[in-house]
Amino acid sequence: MTENVNAPAIDILLGNRYRLVDLIGSGGMASVYRARDETLGRDVAVKLFRVASTNAADFERQQGEIGMLATLSHPGLVTLFDAGNDESDPLLPRSYLVMELIPGLDLRNTLDSGPLSSDDVRHIGADLADALHYIHEQGVVHRDVKPANILLAHSPGNDTRPHPKLTDFGIARLVDGARLTATSFTLGSAGYLSPEQARGEHVGPPSDVYSLGLVLLECVTGQRVFTGKGQEAAFAPLTRNPEIPDDLDPILAETLRAMTSRTPDARPSAHEVALALRGIAPIHGFQRSAAPEADTTAAMMMAPDAPKDETSLLPVPEAVTAVLEQGPPPLPNAAARSHTATRLHTAASPHTADAETADIPRRQRSSPAQKTEKASARRWPALLLAAVLCAALLALSVSFGVFDAPANPTPSVEYPAVPGPIGEHLKDLQESVEP
Repeated sequence: MTENVNAPAIDILLGNRYRLVDLIGSGGMASVYRARDETLGRDVAVKLFRVASTNAADFERQQGEIGMLATLSHPGLVTLFDAGNDESDPLLPRSYLVMELIPGLDLRNTLDSGPLSSDDVRHIGADLADALHYIHEQGVVHRDVKPANILLAHSPGNDTRPHPKLTDFGIARLVDGARLTATSFTLGSAGYLSPEQARGEHVGPPSDVYSLGLVLLECVTGQRVFTGKGQEAAFAPLTRNPEIPDDLDPILAETLRAMTSRTPDARPSAHEVALALRGIAPIHGFQRSAAPEADTTAAMMMAPDAPKDETSLLPVPEAVTAVLEQGPPPLPNAAARSHTATRLHTAASPHTADAETADIPRRQRSSPAQKTEKASARRWPALLLAAVLCAALLALSVSFGVFDAPANPTPSVEYPAVPGPIGEHLKDLQESVEP
């Protein structure tokens, strides 16, 4: 009878060398065991995957990847010793990795006791960023940075701070994509995925930086940034930015904002993160925009009544619609202008004013001198009309005797000279009403 795939594989000898002693932990892809290396007489950690490929070419590829990963050596990485395929059950072949055994807790279990201090978070974050920088330089992307994959080792000596070690690096390169699809496995963990992972896009080093930012933010708050299960947690990074506490250490706060930008190119490299957290070289040039960073995929998924701090598709306000439909004064190509206004109204976003400004520059713009001349030309008919009305009222008053003429007429009043056409009209009006 075939062994239950989820049952602990205790006392099994893998590769005629590694005897499984007890179960340390279990996840979606594999279980981790404490094992005894009977050849070298030491304790090791063995990660036993649930499903293995029976394809010879796939096995050869895995061995090549394992050989490459085994050459990686860094204080922030759990050392990979060996790997192989367990075929003790022909109906259930399974791959396994052999790694150094790190005594102590992982970060997930540590956070169950509460948040960490800002100093400890900066210390842990800088060490992990160093490790990520190292594997990125070797062409490896972790893809699954989360508290459960960060082991806290206690260094010998007077240093009481735990030393973080990143495990499960390179797993994505060892597991064939087709096999993952067939077994419903997903690389990465909901709640720690980067936006590009959630969208199924190309994943590079910035993805690891984003995930590390979420982990460090959880360390200082004691709460997961994106809660929920499955798709709810996986898609959360597409719709909102993580909230950074106002009372957080300024260096740590600015670094976390940069790391959790929804735009991969806006994030610092892992090396820059390490320098910033150590206070050597702060993050420069990053400034969160006032509005949330737009994401088309996320916007299409949002409901119309989405909270204001989330990206959503909003209808164009009626006032903006009216202005666009009215358009500028008629021009020789009025039909084309009407078409332009309609097109802008149809495709407008909440920033419609920017679209309108970008589309209208084809209209001739007036120079400052031309604007002054046109303003004067618009004013003088109004002044002339006012002068005519005043003169008419004065003439009517004289003709109906509203004002009695004095016995001794006074000399004509000399009005100030007004140049231009207005002055000529005023002079004619004055002469016409004088006795």
